[in-house]
Amino acid sequence: MIKQQQPNCELLLSNFISTYHSQFSRQCRVADYGFSRLLDVIDSLNSVVHIVGSGPLRTLMLTHGIQLRRFTHDVLRVLKSEPKKSCPVSHFATLYEQVFRKEFIASNYGVCDLNDLLNDMPENVITVDRTSNMKQPDFSEPGLLDVNKLNGHREHWIQHS
Repeated sequence: MIKQQQPNCELLLSNFISTYHSQFSRQCRVADYGFSRLLDVIDSLNSVVHIVGSGPLRTLMLTHGIQLRRFTHDVLRVLKSEPKKSCPVSHFATLYEQVFRKEFIASNYGVCDLNDLLNDMPENVITVDRTSNMKQPDFSEPGLLDVNKLNGHREHWIQHS
């Protein structure tokens, strides 16, 4: 419900019941899930969602791990659209827009920028690498290079492993 319907995959907690009703066309009865309070239901899903903020601004959000899984899935879709299954990081936003027909916004995945997401990517799924030879990236040592240490003359690459 949060992933599919809400911008940035977040939902004000105060809107949860009405959103649930409109999404599933039935009342949200926490007793159906074995609980007496909505917060108890949400707490039981702590590996998937968590609440941030306080008071009327309490917001239900996907956890970082779930956001990272979403991003990993989306990166794979972008890379699979490329003939060599790789792309320079500097071209990722453009390729993302071509594949998903919407702008790439890192905050939609719960982080500030693309490097934050790439730093947390599972190494067995994609390789993030830099090379001084822009025409032929070196993928021989996946995960060796830290994406935060960018040099002006080097290009950053991502590749499906």
